Parts: sequence; C-alpha cells; structure tokens
Amino acid sequence: MKIDFAISSLRRGGGERVLVTIANNLVKRGHDVRIIVFIDSVEYVLDKKIQLVKLKTGIFSNETLRYTHELFKIYRKKRLRPDVLISFMTQTNLSAILVAKLFKIKVIASEHTNHSRTSTNKTLVDFTRKYIYRFANKITILTNYDLTYYKKNGCDVLILPNPCSFSNKNFKNNAPKEKTILAVGS
Repeated sequence: MKIDFAISSLRRGGGERVLVTIANNLVKRGHDVRIIVFIDSVEYVLDKKIQLVKLKTGIFSNETLRYTHELFKIYRKKRLRPDVLISFMTQTNLSAILVAKLFKIKVIASEHTNHSRTSTNKTLVDFTRKYIYRFANKITILTNYDLTYYKKNGCDVLILPNPCSFSNKNFKNNAPKEKTILAVGS
C-alpha cells in the first residue's frame, strides 16, 4: 500500500515521534511510505526506505494556505497520489482533508491534543474540528476524553493511544508495588 504522512515538521515532539514510529513500522511491513514536511527540520531517525519530501517554500506566507497549495501541487499528478494520506496536527489536518477530498484520496487525521486545549489559532482550530474533520475517513484521538466531542460533530473517530517504543518484558510482575508520581512535559 502507498501511504503518505503529512506534518508541519519533524522537530522534537510527541506527535512527531508517533508519526516516525508508525512510518518506520509500516515500511518494515512492506508498505511504500512517504513523509511530507512543510518546515525543513528533521530530528528523528527515519528508515532508509522512507521518502522524505520537504516543502519549505511556497507563494503564500499564511501556513495553512501554503500547506494546502503545496499538497495540491503534489497530488494533482495522479501517479503521486497515495492510497491513504495520514496527517498529524490540526493545521496540517485541515489542508490534508481539503486536498484529499478534492483528489478522492482516503485521509486519516490524527489529533494529538485534547479538544479543550487552547491554541494560538483558536478560531481556525475550532473551525477545523467542528466542521472539517467530519469529511475525513477517520479521525484518531488519544483518549476517551475527546470521543463524545468528535462524535457529536459527526466524525468517524477512533481512540488510538500513542505507541510505546519499549518492550514490557523488562518489567517484573512480582516486583513490590510502589506509588510513584511522575510529571513529563516540554
């Protein structure tokens, strides 16, 4: 299967790590994988079989318009269209859904934050989540917290927790239980 991923960049971040983990595993399973980024920054190790497409320039200064225009330019050539486009993060999801629907490409939009989190571009994010996501073939979310919100907005939604990059075989089930408080963030 020919699978494209779209994300603004591959800088350090949770969504970025998840995308790379999934893409690397899909390549190992024999799929043809391409990652499209709009900002020239890659801080993760990609499998050598993954094609990386950097779309760092464009005629629009507005990122959403630029992302949409650049994806349109790629997919107008039928031979460059994937079987499925998987996009990450709300702004990229908006562009991916619009272009994918135009060219009849199946699209999965992946959210990596909860719907109530405030954003720098709140109006665009709210518009995308309430009105555009329903046109995606599937929306993936991380937890049950967002399920009702997206279903209420007419989305075909699936809870897909972040994959772990470690094995649980190193953990001992018979070890004494301790209470631990852990906080992790950027």
